[in-house]
Amino acid sequence: MKLIEADKVEITVLVDNITDNLSSVPANVTHEMTHLWQNRMKELSGECLCCGAHGLSLLITATHGSLQHTVLFSDRRCVIR
Repeated sequence: MKLIEADKVEITVLVDNITDNLSSVPANVTHEMTHLWQNRMKELSGECLCCGAHGLSLLITATHGSLQHTVLFSDRRCVIR
């Protein structure tokens, strides 16, 4: 496979790795971390958290002339179009 230098690369961050456990929530809502600690969580891992845990997803588009390729990168899978 021959590599071609891109004229332009655009990266769009869809989801980042940052979580905000310090934000306030309504009185009737319990933070996930508070719930886990109150229920005697002994270790913190992805398996302990709900399926909506944060990750990293990037939409990367490389352009060379009229040729364009887009890759959806995620910490779970990679899809090339």
